[in-house]
Amino acid sequence: HFQRLTGAQWGITDAPEKCAPLPLSRVWTVDEMPRAAGRLLDQLALPADADADILSTSGTTGLPKGVVFSHADLLHQIGDGKDWSRAGTLLHALPFTGFGGCHGLMLSTLQFGHTLVTQPGFDARGFLALAARHRPSTLHLVPSMLRLILELPDVTDHDLGSVRWIITGTAPLPNDTVRQVGALWPGVRVINA
Repeated sequence: HFQRLTGAQWGITDAPEKCAPLPLSRVWTVDEMPRAAGRLLDQLALPADADADILSTSGTTGLPKGVVFSHADLLHQIGDGKDWSRAGTLLHALPFTGFGGCHGLMLSTLQFGHTLVTQPGFDARGFLALAARHRPSTLHLVPSMLRLILELPDVTDHDLGSVRWIITGTAPLPNDTVRQVGALWPGVRVINA
């Protein structure tokens, strides 16, 4: 549906079999995708209001709709980097198809030279294993993900010693969740974005 909505002609994916039924003229895997920067449009020559990308949202109707972002939108959302000065390595499980995962995390992290570790599909225990392996300073979770982590019976067995910040948002954050984080990890600050 989204391909028909946007009129996309090409695809870059890690699951080419899912693109097979789509009327695309070309599909690349991530390893095969074109990487010749000289063949890209001159980004500095584009007007600020030029379309940069289209993200899908189903809003309240459940039907996918395209939300167009201009280059100026992206630069405004990424900001000046002050909020990212302490991000270091950031671990999250948000999809790149939405604003939070794509613009809020991926673009901002790359823009300011930090490392982004992504769990492709959220699993609370797996998320903690990634945190122990990659030693992030920042976790980004929606409140329901954070609750699932806190409810693990062995949550204290996982090493989160590197974590200084937990950023959350997109839904109400219960006060008891913040209290529980403080009790389990006293050195961690929760930021409700």
